[in-house]
Amino acid sequence: MAIKMECKHCGEENDLGRVFCVQCGKKIEFSKTTMEELAARREVDWVPVVKRILGALVFLAVAGVVAMAFWPQPPSTLKLDPAGVQQLPIKTRALEHALRARQPVKVSLSEAELNGFLDARAKSRHIQQLTIELKPGTFTLAAWNDWAPAAEVTGLTGLTIRISCDWTASFHDGAVVVQRGRFGHLPLPLQAATYAASQFDGWFDDVLSQTGVVRSLKSVEIGEAKADLVFGP
Repeated sequence: MAIKMECKHCGEENDLGRVFCVQCGKKIEFSKTTMEELAARREVDWVPVVKRILGALVFLAVAGVVAMAFWPQPPSTLKLDPAGVQQLPIKTRALEHALRARQPVKVSLSEAELNGFLDARAKSRHIQQLTIELKPGTFTLAAWNDWAPAAEVTGLTGLTIRISCDWTASFHDGAVVVQRGRFGHLPLPLQAATYAASQFDGWFDDVLSQTGVVRSLKSVEIGEAKADLVFGP
């Protein structure tokens, strides 16, 4: 706040404490001003107030984004068939045999056996949990892991933060199309979600390296908790 003194000669508003008017140069008659008049002339300097409000809003926005990003999704409770870790390699070998004979083949996979395979895959990749959920037309791949941001800081060794990420995608013309992505509870822009989903490739490098099988995929039909894949020469 600032108090202004009005020059009795020219009417210019002067800062309290000035002896002579900045406009006309004549002496300001402060002795004739009452305390009531000073209170009435008090002006509010809104610039610092607005800056503090904007700073608080920016801080709250950034804190909200960080909180959503590090607020993990609840752990998955999807069905899991431990036999999936053996069943999928068996089906893959049968598929490869059919393709070598140049025969089309349809492979049916259940959500439970896929999650059995992914459970073992998560352990081998040092991930806390890795799951897939199948809905008509789409699939959601999700991962949970522990992050140690301050492992090298004295006194904070051992501190871990549980983080999660998931992507929902579908198949169109033989390609995977990402529809939505989240980091914790934070929705990701589509471009960022597509880029982040590509990081899953490292967890399935051995599968993706079988280019003959990947290229022979003709169609994918995803239903409730199941998927049918058609391969052909």
